[in-house]
Amino acid sequence: AVGSYNTRDCWPTPATDSGSFCVPAGFENLGEASSFSCPGPTRSGARKPDLLAPGFTVVSALSAQLDPAVRAQAGVLITPDGAHWIEVGTSMACPHVTGAVALLLEQEPTLGPEEVRERLHRSADRDSLPGQVYNGRWGYGTLNVARLLNPGAAGPGPALLAHPWPNPAAGLAEEAMQWKA
Repeated sequence: AVGSYNTRDCWPTPATDSGSFCVPAGFENLGEASSFSCPGPTRSGARKPDLLAPGFTVVSALSAQLDPAVRAQAGVLITPDGAHWIEVGTSMACPHVTGAVALLLEQEPTLGPEEVRERLHRSADRDSLPGQVYNGRWGYGTLNVARLLNPGAAGPGPALLAHPWPNPAAGLAEEAMQWKA
């Protein structure tokens, strides 16, 4: 089970004079678990979530077939290129983990589900976790793809993007390069 945390509080948009939109202070705080991401344990007492991944204000593909009326209502959520928009939810966090697991299985195709889960737990960033290693709000921490793929790596997880980019198109390209690394 994957929960969501906030890695962005501003994004480029063509719909405002400033060229970016920022989440109002105190609404969803950068670096914190998303308010909509359910804490554990489950009703049966199982430890969930396993970990958190970026799920608040994630830049995602925008369908070219989107109804123009819906597109107009989504104004500040659409990026300047018109091909992407901002999405929110654990449904945005799960693909981050799915992609990381796909990369891991590409390296080690014989890993089973329990081994993959254990690797995700061990490689998670725990820097901001209060208290014990497992935390009902944060699981085992936040997704760290670099450490998942190379257990000895000390590489960071996703960067927290707290400021609008001077050039929105360059910002999106720069962010894509961070994720490739």
